[in-house]
Amino acid sequence: ENVYLTDDALRLWLALMRVATEYDEGFHLLFPRVINIVVSMDWEHLKVCMLLLESYVYVGGEVFLGAYGAGVAAMLLKVMGEVRAKGAMYVMLAVDALMRKYPQRGTALLLEGGVFHSVLNICGEVVRDGKDRQSDVIVVQYMSVLARGLVTNRDALVSGLWAAGSGGETCSPEELLRLFFEKFDSAGYGWGSSGRIRRRLWVCCLCLMLPPSPWGPFTLGNLDQLVNVCLDVLAEEAGAQGDLADEIFYDSEEETVMGGLEEYERTLRAEIRGDPAMGFDLKGFVKARLDDAVAAAGADAWREAEERCEPVLLKQLKETLQERKGF
Repeated sequence: ENVYLTDDALRLWLALMRVATEYDEGFHLLFPRVINIVVSMDWEHLKVCMLLLESYVYVGGEVFLGAYGAGVAAMLLKVMGEVRAKGAMYVMLAVDALMRKYPQRGTALLLEGGVFHSVLNICGEVVRDGKDRQSDVIVVQYMSVLARGLVTNRDALVSGLWAAGSGGETCSPEELLRLFFEKFDSAGYGWGSSGRIRRRLWVCCLCLMLPPSPWGPFTLGNLDQLVNVCLDVLAEEAGAQGDLADEIFYDSEEETVMGGLEEYERTLRAEIRGDPAMGFDLKGFVKARLDDAVAAAGADAWREAEERCEPVLLKQLKETLQERKGF
């Protein structure tokens, strides 16, 4: 219990986790040390601790999550809003891993542990202050956590964050959606996971907020902005070379753990390819969501929403989507 985990020891631990092919008891019993380091706000070791958490999520499976889920949520809650841009990138690598590997359970864990509420509070501060107290790089990362949660487990997140007495008044659904549009261009920049991945995720989230969702009227009222971002991302997808897995971010700049790096890259690419929020045809997804919205909103409401759109852009989107019946 008194063993001091130096930087060298943490790096060696991470290198071993990256090349591990199975999760044994030795690895399992070590993890509480990561929780203790982070909860004590030892930011000097935050980077390696978050990379360790990411590896444990991928290697440890249900055994790891069942034993340490509450501790992981407490650890993530501790760092939300407390670290600068660079540290936030590594925190988000771990959060992405958790939500990608376990879309339902991961979302529930972060919701019950208060992590989503903390993220929503940060978004509320941005809305209220009129300018960012956090940098765009950090805000975009936190908003991407909400976007992923809404894409993979929307009903649970909506009821958990905005039900009466849940604390969601810190940032209303309408304010959050407005913030998604406002920050959309920033989602393609900064370091962290690829801007292309984030922008795709945000478009999926926004399309899911169209009718018949509870946020449908507000999203429909901003159809002009939705048309713009859909066109941008669909054009980006059409012109992209290679798949999304080729654009992942990993610990490359200032790399301090060379051991297991190839295995780490291979794992991340496999996880991206199996990502439930990414593994579908985006054009078909947008088509289906717009058709659903036309049917749910009704002809008059949809016509009114279209009238607020730039005609050239609306026509371009319809052509891009090959103008299915209804839209």
